[in-house]
Amino acid sequence: MAQGFFQVFGIDYTDTYSPVAKFVSIRILLAISVQLGLIIHTMDVDTAFLNATLEEDIWVQIPTGTKLPEGDDGIYKLLKSLYGLKQASRCWNHLINGYLLENGYQRLEADPCIYVKEIRTDIKGVITIQYQIVALYVDDLILAASTKNLLTNLERVFEAKFKMKKLNKIKQILGMGIHHDKDRNIIYMTQQQYIEASVKAFAKYGINEFQTPMEDRVQFSKSQQPKPGSPEALQVGTYPYREIIGTLLWISNGTRPDITYPVNTLAKYTHNPGLIHWHASLRVLGYLNTTKNYCIRYSQQTSTEDIVPLGYMQGVLPMLTDFNCYVDASHASDIDTRRSITGYIFFISGGPVSWQSRMQTSVALSSMEAEYMAASAATQEALWQARLLQQLGMRIKLPITLYEDNKSAIMFADHPGDHRTTKHIDTRTKFAREAQNNGYTKLVYVPTAEQLADGMTKALPVGIFRSICLSNYLHYHEFDEHW
Repeated sequence: MAQGFFQVFGIDYTDTYSPVAKFVSIRILLAISVQLGLIIHTMDVDTAFLNATLEEDIWVQIPTGTKLPEGDDGIYKLLKSLYGLKQASRCWNHLINGYLLENGYQRLEADPCIYVKEIRTDIKGVITIQYQIVALYVDDLILAASTKNLLTNLERVFEAKFKMKKLNKIKQILGMGIHHDKDRNIIYMTQQQYIEASVKAFAKYGINEFQTPMEDRVQFSKSQQPKPGSPEALQVGTYPYREIIGTLLWISNGTRPDITYPVNTLAKYTHNPGLIHWHASLRVLGYLNTTKNYCIRYSQQTSTEDIVPLGYMQGVLPMLTDFNCYVDASHASDIDTRRSITGYIFFISGGPVSWQSRMQTSVALSSMEAEYMAASAATQEALWQARLLQQLGMRIKLPITLYEDNKSAIMFADHPGDHRTTKHIDTRTKFAREAQNNGYTKLVYVPTAEQLADGMTKALPVGIFRSICLSNYLHYHEFDEHW
């Protein structure tokens, strides 16, 4: 392990950035795999960083106590990268990227850590197109192919260059348990094991059972933050508030969209939390413990209208799936800034693949404006997902449906009017209108009672929360194996 903290910028290293596959990309890959019947395996690269070469001249001193030959000063020049160096992950990514490109794999523009290789065969004039897919997260690899032979060949590509740890069928990735029910063609994603470990780690602070992650009608603001040096500030300062929020953010980003709004709300107060914020964070953890058996489920759909593959026996085997989005906004809900909250959630193969709950960048003067700004954000995400799916070999039936519960926002997108109540709206938010005019997306009205993004913008009462969030985002499932 190198002591990278001694490195000097501009001398020992320059750039350190190294991309990893997006969580959304991984979920989309799992979602489409159930439609195409792809076989998915995982592999790890043993001591991955030690394979990469360095661009800079790096000298290291052998650890104290190491026996050296007489006259050897223990100073050596590194020929390969070493764990602990600031540029180690970048050097590794550069190496494996070059190796995959040399072997005919295409790096996707939509996600630079997803690689695809198209394999064409011509049998008596019938062209069959199949794919090998690689998702790269540092040294963890997710491999997907339509046949066992293709998957075996893909594994051999890596085994020919690196020392690999073969894990066979996918069971876990990045702390998320994956269960593939091949008989029913269903994939489950869960963080039950991580949730249980988190509850155990913070159990001494009191973890109770709750049916919702946040109490409805409760509002948080800066006025609830204690003054520095006050008894409350000193008390909360002894609690691991930041650690809990970090844990909850990881769970929220992985498999639990139902806690996204409360976690993002509480994360705003990590620099100076009050007792109300501390107890609210424990409530979220208690809710997760109560619902730890809930998970994301992707299953083969019966509709053939939304996404059709370009290949896999060109046009013969359509992909059976859905692809839609629910988008909502909570107008002026942040007490301190009076900014609105944007919330959206995308579904493919019957399960969520992307979700967001975020405060808008400017104040909206009306609920219509807030909803329209949210629709613009969802449109950007929809077009990115469409590009990713296209580069994975899919063809999407346009327009992509965005379900919205504000008729005024839909009307503004359909019939723009240049009058005093709308002329101030930022031109960048009119991106949604342009995408709709070009036929890429379509805002469609949905009643508020059926708005699945409602839980992304506000805390809901128990009944509504269970009918909207738990019933549509997640599925209850008890696993035979412990995740």
